[in-house]
Amino acid sequence: MAVSLGIYDALSTVLDNKLKIKWPNDLYYGNQKFGGVLIENSLLGSKLNISIIGIGINVNQDSFLYQTATSLKNILGKEIDIATIGNSIAENIELRFNQLKENDWDLLKKEYLSRLYKIGEYARFEDQNGRFEGTIIDISKEGKLLIEQNDFVKSYDIKEITYLS
Repeated sequence: MAVSLGIYDALSTVLDNKLKIKWPNDLYYGNQKFGGVLIENSLLGSKLNISIIGIGINVNQDSFLYQTATSLKNILGKEIDIATIGNSIAENIELRFNQLKENDWDLLKKEYLSRLYKIGEYARFEDQNGRFEGTIIDISKEGKLLIEQNDFVKSYDIKEITYLS
């Protein structure tokens, strides 16, 4: 949540309210993906030892194989200085990590949810049992996506669910 929010904070200065975080760590503008985050954690016993964070953002790319992809250049209609946006992202991630150090979990979660793609919207998904419709309502304390369908809430881990719309 902290990394995604840091990137969101940096990009929200140049993008409007169509900017969203798609659970768990993709970056969307409207219904188009323009970036994502991969995090690899290493544990030492039961404690986090190190995290390696990879951030990929389509900055100045012009064309894509998929209509569901875009770039900052396509969104803003101009070339973007990579160093400037990179520095802004790094600074904002550091601010969010400071929130983590201060154990400000409730605020991080509240802000993450307020920026979450499709939260509170009736949408189509697919899981191991097939296609269904439901509403994203929350993220569990373990980081799982909570979707309500027919007054029943089910939790999903990474790779257990696909967004269809």
